[in-house]
Amino acid sequence: MRSGDIDAVYQSQAADQVKQFQAQGQFKVETGTTQGITVMSMNPGRAPFNDRRVRLAIIYGVDRKAINTASTNGLGKVLGAPVPPTDPWYTDLADKYPYDPAKAKQLLAQAGKTHLSVDFAVPNLPYCQTIAQVVKSDLAKIGVTANLHTQEFPAVWLDKTFTQKDYDLTVINHVEARNIVNYGNPDYYWNYDNPQVRKLLDEAAAAPGDAPYANDMKKVVDILVHDVPADWLYNAPNIVITKKSVSGIDANDNGVSLDLTDASNPS
Repeated sequence: MRSGDIDAVYQSQAADQVKQFQAQGQFKVETGTTQGITVMSMNPGRAPFNDRRVRLAIIYGVDRKAINTASTNGLGKVLGAPVPPTDPWYTDLADKYPYDPAKAKQLLAQAGKTHLSVDFAVPNLPYCQTIAQVVKSDLAKIGVTANLHTQEFPAVWLDKTFTQKDYDLTVINHVEARNIVNYGNPDYYWNYDNPQVRKLLDEAAAAPGDAPYANDMKKVVDILVHDVPADWLYNAPNIVITKKSVSGIDANDNGVSLDLTDASNPS
């Protein structure tokens, strides 16, 4: 961009450079929404995460706001549920389980897991590596040791973690729209199985209109937020950096297509 070789960068991962580009008059920086939800999954199919108290302790023990700052330079939106703000059944639940290390320690004590060690499968993607370091530091404060295992992405992570479901803790940004429906698939790598969720998702799919569909989805969200099979960290931003002369590029990413029919650069 700075050398003038290209006119635009879409879905830029350089969140730490946004302010520099904003300060340079020849560039335009926009931050749009995405369907992306950065999910830190806890495998409920095996110990210690088959105990809801342990999963809840991890959520109370990890500072999502600090993670958002470290990973997106604060440009993402902190979440507390598997729903991006653009979905009609979205409710702001960022403060449902606030950062509370004391509460986390109490829950671990109730579960008899005061000296816990977990394996954290971390894709070798920059944002995942950044998140893992914050999580490791936060968990150490509540007496949990997170053993970080960097995995090549996509090959190793997709095989070992996604396909074999061989993990305790992992993190990845899910970019596909309405990925929440995978909580109704017990074979998905999240390893989550709740018959009530499956029933509600089936009813939503068969709903006669938008309103009953959204109502069923809200019920699904309520159950998931109670069961906490994951910590839904933040809604990833879509950072678009262009030359000032470029127009017609929508900063909001709908997760389906990139419409460039109105894009132009007359200079």
